[in-house]
Amino acid sequence: MVVTVHQLSGNDYGPLHTIVSGDMGRSWCSPFQSQNLFKIPLEDDVFESVHSFGMMHHRKTGRTFGYGGTVFTRDRNINPLFKTEWFVREYAMKLSGAFAWWDDARGDFEPWKKFDAPQIRTSEKYAHVFGMDQCCERADGSILMPMTEARADRSCGVGTMIVELGSGSPVVTKVGGVFGEKFAEPSIVEFDGRYLMTIRSEARDGRMYRAASRDGLQWTDLAAWSWDDGSPVETANTQQHWMRLGGALYLVYTRKSELNNGVFRFRAPLYMAQVDPNRMQLIRSTEQIVFEEKGARMGNFSICSISENEAWIVTGEWLQQMVAGYGPERVGFVDCGDDPSPYNRLIYRGDLLLAKIRV
Repeated sequence: MVVTVHQLSGNDYGPLHTIVSGDMGRSWCSPFQSQNLFKIPLEDDVFESVHSFGMMHHRKTGRTFGYGGTVFTRDRNINPLFKTEWFVREYAMKLSGAFAWWDDARGDFEPWKKFDAPQIRTSEKYAHVFGMDQCCERADGSILMPMTEARADRSCGVGTMIVELGSGSPVVTKVGGVFGEKFAEPSIVEFDGRYLMTIRSEARDGRMYRAASRDGLQWTDLAAWSWDDGSPVETANTQQHWMRLGGALYLVYTRKSELNNGVFRFRAPLYMAQVDPNRMQLIRSTEQIVFEEKGARMGNFSICSISENEAWIVTGEWLQQMVAGYGPERVGFVDCGDDPSPYNRLIYRGDLLLAKIRV
């Protein structure tokens, strides 16, 4: 078993680390930095690197690969106590997807590559593949991969593309329709002869959305998630993921509740509930808490299908607070600059959490 995690650094992603288990998660090696998920130095102290790296087992080849996107950062040197890398926004239109095979013999990734996707490279928009999204392997071994299309006016839509995995760089062969003005971070699953998508909303409307497709490229039946009594599921702008287990379909998500205790964007507790695949609603009576709220948010997470009757959910704790009187001379202080969020001044890093779900 292989898990990749990011070490947070300032207002951005720090080094990507890998941890490996050889006994199905009972014990893990110490985190290490891959020798091949390296940063590429560019001009003006800018670096391009991979981030949000997800993992997937490819049935046709029997191999595992990591996938995500690229990001551009620069060390702003605003705190001498630790490295503070920030996004370089003027490079936003140059973002692309990233990919790397896992090498079992070496116990490391092969050097990462960018997606070859000329049909989605224009001067007005860019497509970015988030590694925490879920994708599907099709019968021919190609990958149906979700994407977020972020635009120069800062609107964003979601869609899917088909990726062929060859010996060279992964090649995007088809791109589906993109929809939405404030949608991001879609995840897809194949279930009962259809592809289903769950979507993060950036409209600050307190909703999360879902859609369906027969071919995985053109999407219909767009609606906000609701409970099986028709009432809306209240949440904030954060992601959700699918879990197939015991022949049933589940959604894992965060939502507004009396248990949030002030956690940023209601990102704790982490919940799961069974999906009614015909009505595309959450069955309220099946809702369970996966990870309880302990003051830290855990809205970004990954799901791994181990077998028909077992799945794993992996997340990391991340506690951000504003502490009165805590200034630059103190260890762990992060000045968020012009970011309007009041939560990014002091960062505590918590534990990695693993839940094994069985039926």
